[in-house]
Amino acid sequence: MKTPCIVYDFDETLYASHGSRRLYREVWEVLTKLRHRGYHHILLTAEQDLGFQLAKIERSRVDKLFDPRSIFIVPNPTDKHEELVRIRRELRRVARDSVDLRKSVVVGDRLDCEIRYGNSLGFTTVRICRRGGKYSLRRAVSESEVPTCTISTLKGLLTICP
Repeated sequence: MKTPCIVYDFDETLYASHGSRRLYREVWEVLTKLRHRGYHHILLTAEQDLGFQLAKIERSRVDKLFDPRSIFIVPNPTDKHEELVRIRRELRRVARDSVDLRKSVVVGDRLDCEIRYGNSLGFTTVRICRRGGKYSLRRAVSESEVPTCTISTLKGLLTICP
């Protein structure tokens, strides 16, 4: 059986970087359930201070939900596209045996970043639009920024990813 993948953004998708500065309540429950359903988790995040971002990830303990080889930190949001291309290339390389690319998903809060990049590479894209979120009021400015679907909390993934 082939394994589908979910690529997650970190800040404002899994982690409240403004306000409480902690993982959102539902993260452990949702990622654990999705792992039991057979999904492989990949974390792709951007921060110029890589040490700061890694410390934040470790402090939140979210790294326990990911294989260490599936955590990627790039310096800038625009670098996410290049890294996502590399991740997709690697997934395609192993896809013949183990990865289901047709069911793989990119989840993020930014239309101009995770959603645009995921769409350009043929992934199903899920925008998480939390009430009061940093990018929640932004609207798509082009077809490439329109997500496959939008959810208000991570729990919405449980209905999207059977």
